[in-house]
Amino acid sequence: YEIGSKMRCLDGRMSLDVAACWIDWSDQQLTASQAYINNAMQPANISLTLNAGKTEIKGIEVNWRWRLNDNWDINASYGWTDAQFEEFCDAVYAGTVGVAVQTPPCAGFSNTPTLSVAGFQTANAPEHTGNVGLEFTMPFGDQWSFFARTDASYQGTRYAEVYNFAETGDSLRYDARLGLRGDEWTFTIWGR
Repeated sequence: YEIGSKMRCLDGRMSLDVAACWIDWSDQQLTASQAYINNAMQPANISLTLNAGKTEIKGIEVNWRWRLNDNWDINASYGWTDAQFEEFCDAVYAGTVGVAVQTPPCAGFSNTPTLSVAGFQTANAPEHTGNVGLEFTMPFGDQWSFFARTDASYQGTRYAEVYNFAETGDSLRYDARLGLRGDEWTFTIWGR
């Protein structure tokens, strides 16, 4: 489910977009890796596709843009996401942490020991994201325009897998671009 609004003011030079979402996801497919001993008695990994019983995702996104004049444009955005498993009994996780018996609420789920990961965050879903940017544009001859742009992007920490063992940490990235833009061609130099 999603609800939102797109607002324009100052003769279309300023915009504000706001959206909120809620996802109630049943049987989400996930990829997990499991260690095992192969026929040559060597350790190996196998990739498995698993179904999570239930996942719930809530989020908010806000995007703002202001065209100050013919030359200057600024923008900012923010996103908040709460994505977690509500029901997920998993044998790979039970084996990883050494659980050899069924544990509630997963008792009776299968013949193999399983362990609940309910309440864990989903993989690759940072709670906070944000971006700010500034662009300068001016005419360059009759058919071209010069532009210079800089952006800063933030991404909060996220888990690299469903068991919430490996965390990536926060990241902050800066980008800059200079270029010429025409009707049919754009030439850009950029750096991070």
